[in-house]
Amino acid sequence: MMCRTGNRDGVSPAPGAVRGFTLIELIFVALVIGILMGAVVPRFRQGLGRLEAERVAFDLAQMLRVARTVAVTSGQPVAWTWDAGDRAGTIVAGERSERSERSESRSWDEGVPRRGGGAAKRYTVPETVGLSLTRDHADVDRIQFFPDGSGEPTELVVGGRYFVTVEGLTGHVTVQARLPIQ
Repeated sequence: MMCRTGNRDGVSPAPGAVRGFTLIELIFVALVIGILMGAVVPRFRQGLGRLEAERVAFDLAQMLRVARTVAVTSGQPVAWTWDAGDRAGTIVAGERSERSERSESRSWDEGVPRRGGGAAKRYTVPETVGLSLTRDHADVDRIQFFPDGSGEPTELVVGGRYFVTVEGLTGHVTVQARLPIQ
């Protein structure tokens, strides 16, 4: 009776030699990795889009809070205006409104803090993030804050998932993540 050990040629491998992988094994592993990557990468990209929309929602909410604070501390109305063409929001002080007798208008570029110091007067929303502003089910392009702390009740929908709400009576700004109504 003959016992076979070693490779196909009948030659035993050298002591301490390491056996390698066959080409079939390598192709199978590459195929499994490819299938897993095909399932993971789209989810990863979707997650990055959600994170970007969340960041934009919180940045916009902070800018609206700053506009309200400037209105209260300066004693004059302050507006946050939205330019859809440039996809940018700007804080503007001294805007005329139904509740204001002031007619002068200037772009607010002092005393508005921003990350990294300095003054912020514009915030640009990336092209990849959708944004809509509505008040009473109508599109608007500005939100007014008044010296008494109140503001125009408005809802901003960011990325279809994040809702930034300005309460009219108090001017408070809140952010909520919720599934959009289909």
